[in-house]
Amino acid sequence: MDWLTRDIEKIPRSGKFPFRVKLLYFCRGVINRQSRIPAKEDGFEINIRLSSESKVCRDIINGREINETFPHAVWKMPEKKQVLLGETFRDTIAFGYPVELLAKFGDLGLLPDNFSKTFVMTDEIRQHVADFRKLCRQLYSPGAADRIDWVCFQLCRDIFYADAPRPEQESDAVRIKNISVWLQQHFDENIDLDDLARANGFSRASFFRKWKQVFPLSPVQYILDLKIKTAAKLLQETDLPISQIVSEVHFSGTTAFYRRFRAAFGMMPDRWRKSQTLRSR
Repeated sequence: MDWLTRDIEKIPRSGKFPFRVKLLYFCRGVINRQSRIPAKEDGFEINIRLSSESKVCRDIINGREINETFPHAVWKMPEKKQVLLGETFRDTIAFGYPVELLAKFGDLGLLPDNFSKTFVMTDEIRQHVADFRKLCRQLYSPGAADRIDWVCFQLCRDIFYADAPRPEQESDAVRIKNISVWLQQHFDENIDLDDLARANGFSRASFFRKWKQVFPLSPVQYILDLKIKTAAKLLQETDLPISQIVSEVHFSGTTAFYRRFRAAFGMMPDRWRKSQTLRSR
């Protein structure tokens, strides 16, 4: 028997990845008995059923009975009826998010229509599952919670698209949104947009054209916006020198940073920091 359930919402993160996991769960070799699961009001859960003694799962998920073979995943929605039917051993992992992230998953196209999906087990998904279990036992090691957030997001994304044929137009939009999520995690690094476009199957011209169809800001402006907003947060929440903050967000230089910050906030960063300090008193 192997199982774990843990609330990790309050574990501090060092990164800026927006899809932060709230709850972790896994069980292996644990019997599933018929039971009702209390409806969650403040979050939703992605439950990945890897294997079972039964060939078909017929649980009630979000108020409707599903009929899925293994492996499959279900998206348990807030305030919906959940009932585990039958009595069998299951190998399951799950992770939950705050309810406010539900719309963001929807914007990325990562919510299935019926909130359940059978998927093909790929090498990538198998590795994500192994990483998930390993990190669950290292939760309080430096950086573990940040890695959990990213592994769970990759699981959700890869399972959703494991065997789903996508129309070309939808595929382009989803790839662009996935790139935007990657940028939110890596904007403070040296980024070559040409390399990024090629790695995601775009030419330079098609990447910029498709990006413009999804986001009002250009990729360069999008990255600069992430840097400025992160710098503002560091100014407000830390005592780091401005020169260090410029380095932390990987801005091109202090002069350029001051100019960009003033354009965004209407005042220089040192003056803005003082205004925030006075406001919080």
